[in-house]
Amino acid sequence: MEILPGVHWVEGVNANPYLLTRVDGKIVVVDTGMPGDAKKILEYLYTKMSKEPRDLKTILLTHCHPDHTGSALELRELTGAKIAIHKDDADYVAGRKRLPPVKGPVPPETSRFPPPHIQPDLLLEDGEMIDGLKVIHIPGHTPGSIALYDQGRRILFTGDALLCFGGKVVGPSEQFSVDIHEARRSIGRLAVLDFDIMLSGHGEPLRANAATLVREFYDSLKKSY
Repeated sequence: MEILPGVHWVEGVNANPYLLTRVDGKIVVVDTGMPGDAKKILEYLYTKMSKEPRDLKTILLTHCHPDHTGSALELRELTGAKIAIHKDDADYVAGRKRLPPVKGPVPPETSRFPPPHIQPDLLLEDGEMIDGLKVIHIPGHTPGSIALYDQGRRILFTGDALLCFGGKVVGPSEQFSVDIHEARRSIGRLAVLDFDIMLSGHGEPLRANAATLVREFYDSLKKSY
């Protein structure tokens, strides 16, 4: 669905991919779902945005988990787009390092379809700009988790650092976070931002009072520290 002009959510993919139109008309994708989801993303690009695969120029990954990176390599092979991820997650997505085991059972789709190892084209750092988006390093869920802030469109892409279900803001999964306490502290970097819409890695878009709800959620977290 089109969330606002030039910003689209590809529904029915785990986790949520978002397609953005750059000022030059080229396309950026934020997260890519599981292995096998590239076709669905490219079908949306063609049928809903009237774009070709060659129009996809950048693949931005909010973190290294396979439900976000699973189709990145296939998309790069089909489109020639460059893959970008924070430098602290690069070794994990490339297979040179392994994250600690998750706390509890692994979802069957994750174990059945491990993502291919990816050598990123671009290593991101906190504070830099890419395709009109500001990179905000928010470690804890993974070492290199990032949010992406579109100040012009007043949108915050949060990956798995903050999620929205039924209009309610929730924090990252403790089961899948490397350091849940650091992940919760990192939310403070997002709570000071000014935005209208929050687009998270799971759940649905938050389009009403997004920044206020994030601040209120973070304030409730601080009381439990």
